[in-house]
Amino acid sequence: MKGTRIVFSRNLNPGKYNALDEQAHLLGKIRSEVWQVFGSINGVGVNHRMIRTDWVKSRDFSPLPAKEWKETLRDALDDIHLYETACKEKVRKQIHARFKQDKDRKKYFGLLKYDQWRENPLLCRWMRKIKKHGRNHTHNQIVLENGVYSQFRGKDGRTWLKIPSLIRRKPIAIPLNTNVDLHGMLRLIIKDGVVEVHYLANNQKHSSCGTEVIGVDKGYSEVFADSEGDFHGEGFSKLLTPISNART
Repeated sequence: MKGTRIVFSRNLNPGKYNALDEQAHLLGKIRSEVWQVFGSINGVGVNHRMIRTDWVKSRDFSPLPAKEWKETLRDALDDIHLYETACKEKVRKQIHARFKQDKDRKKYFGLLKYDQWRENPLLCRWMRKIKKHGRNHTHNQIVLENGVYSQFRGKDGRTWLKIPSLIRRKPIAIPLNTNVDLHGMLRLIIKDGVVEVHYLANNQKHSSCGTEVIGVDKGYSEVFADSEGDFHGEGFSKLLTPISNART
């Protein structure tokens, strides 16, 4: 089972940070364009490979590395499709409430699943009402597929991540606060003078540490309350509320 892990840059000099920030900002413009063009009904059923092939022939995104803008295109379209999937789930509930016969429900579920809802007036109206035209708010991320980046160990044994820059054949080496080996797709988030590196890693299995049984309940004002009457992570709501409000 895999889960997302995060490591951070360590003592990254301002010159490298500014170079990464500039690169992320240019990629953010591509994200904004993708959302502008495909964030509405025009994006239904769109495959990123078709768009990529067309853009390779007709567009020039220099000085951005080719693989980075292509991965940004894929990532943005994936976000749009996830947004559409969430909207479809709401419409599924409306179909279930509107139609009582299984054959009618099956028909409309099929139209929704295979992106044929645009030709159906009822489903098209429901989807347009729920699926508003989205906008991009991400201008600080760089997505790297496996094989685009490399890594090496510094003198202190920590990992250094080497990624392409806007200057050809002059990669940027980022010192990290870890000695782990990174694998697969990476997502770099550039903010507040630090680079966050998000990657997928296998979750470790832990053996039992006792024979007692305890119940826990996830909360909002605190992270957990247990069956012994103890609270863990008190004040959690003070941290979560502003984040939730900002995302909403």
